[in-house]
Amino acid sequence: ALDDSGRTLVVVGDLAAGDRARCGLAVSAILRVASAVLGQAAAAPGQQLPQLRIDAAAEGFGAYLRAVGGDAERALSLERLPPSFGRGLKHLDFSVEARCLPNPRPLALLGASVRGLPLSDAPVLDVCSVGGASWSSEAPSAPPAEWDGDEAFYALGGDGCVLRGDFAVVVRFGGRYRDVGGAGQAPIARYVASSGFLCDGAIDARAGEIDV
Repeated sequence: ALDDSGRTLVVVGDLAAGDRARCGLAVSAILRVASAVLGQAAAAPGQQLPQLRIDAAAEGFGAYLRAVGGDAERALSLERLPPSFGRGLKHLDFSVEARCLPNPRPLALLGASVRGLPLSDAPVLDVCSVGGASWSSEAPSAPPAEWDGDEAFYALGGDGCVLRGDFAVVVRFGGRYRDVGGAGQAPIARYVASSGFLCDGAIDARAGEIDV
């Protein structure tokens, strides 16, 4: 329970099937926000700080791993997880401290370029936004990708794909490898971010910022 009303947030997941890290993000958010709220309440006369004081979301994630036990601290350390996990924790810290998002407006993704993949056919590009629209280069209405064997450019057409909140840009196998052993369903690379922490202009996602 996070307050006197007895409200409890329950996170359901299969911890044996790889959901431990995602549950950890949820727990980190709860601990970080609750610590900030209770910390403000403790500033009132006669109040005391909660025993578990979390000043950064990454601290909450570490506390969760210690509570899980076993090999969690080694196998699920932030250094071993995709970059989007650590980025999400930093975004959470900023939101709690600022009590707002840097960019409250939605963004429109007009085009995307993928470079440096050793493929013989242009990959498939999928864009998924939690609060916005979705787009796929496989859709019949999508303009064909411009592909020169090393770089692919995707024009999303019209007003682009609206990104509102969390979103993911996923690159998958296409062409002759599309249906080989289900390879077309497995992502080659994935960029996960939030429109709330981006601004107008080009987004240059480097290798260290991409989940692979």
